[in-house]
Amino acid sequence: MDAEPNELTAAPLRFDLDRHEYIDARTGEVLPSITRMLTRTGPDGPTGKPWVDDRFYNDEGKWRGSEVHRLTLDLDLEAITVDDYVGPYRGWLLAYAQAIAVLRPEWSHLEEPFIHPTLRFGGRVDRAGSVYKLQSVCEIKSGKFHKSHPIQTALQAILIADELRLPAELIGRFCIYIEGSGRFKVEEFPDRVDLRHARRVLRDCCEA
Repeated sequence: MDAEPNELTAAPLRFDLDRHEYIDARTGEVLPSITRMLTRTGPDGPTGKPWVDDRFYNDEGKWRGSEVHRLTLDLDLEAITVDDYVGPYRGWLLAYAQAIAVLRPEWSHLEEPFIHPTLRFGGRVDRAGSVYKLQSVCEIKSGKFHKSHPIQTALQAILIADELRLPAELIGRFCIYIEGSGRFKVEEFPDRVDLRHARRVLRDCCEA
């Protein structure tokens, strides 16, 4: 099936970039996404308070996140340098560049969408590859820590485990928090309890 504009294709996945939907290219079925699952479930299951309440997202934060992700991707692709960019998000870009200089990762996947072959859910991993010689997933956040971040990265580890040929428990999970001031913080999430929460999310939202 050919990709339409603003879609990325990786059989059997069709990813609609505008709608942020993960579609089974064989059936046309829209699959649950990590983001949507986190707004439908929480620590107490689907009837409790969700991991993420998207009612509090605002347009400014969404736009900043989108622009910061675009710029950091361009930096990793060596399409730009920090000195090339003088716009309003320069501080976040500088913070990311400094974080990468410290981590020295070897990325194998950049902003790549995936669907799980058996659990039938989708997600887009900001970065995956080697961090401190550990195969890892890594989120880039232009805001502060949120309780959902460890669960989000646990779901990503489950999602990409087949691609990395490792159990999710052996995949490192990181967030890089970057600020407009140029400061950054790297947070690792080693607690395997996150994976138990993630698997509960999948039981609540996905077909077995």
